[in-house]
Amino acid sequence: MYKDPILKEKWKTQKRLAKEANYDIQKLIDNAKKNVSEMAKGLNIKLKISNRKGCYIS
Repeated sequence: MYKDPILKEKWKTQKRLAKEANYDIQKLIDNAKKNVSEMAKGLNIKLKISNRKGCYIS
């Protein structure tokens, strides 16, 4: 489908992450926040992550 190896890897990773989250967008977001937090801890940096409740995509 894609000839560019970077795009091919991007779509492969995106599909894997969606499958890991059981195709649930909220779980996907939670997993992403967890992964970013773990990376930041490993790199010894602090991040401010917004937790905006009540926001909806219309």
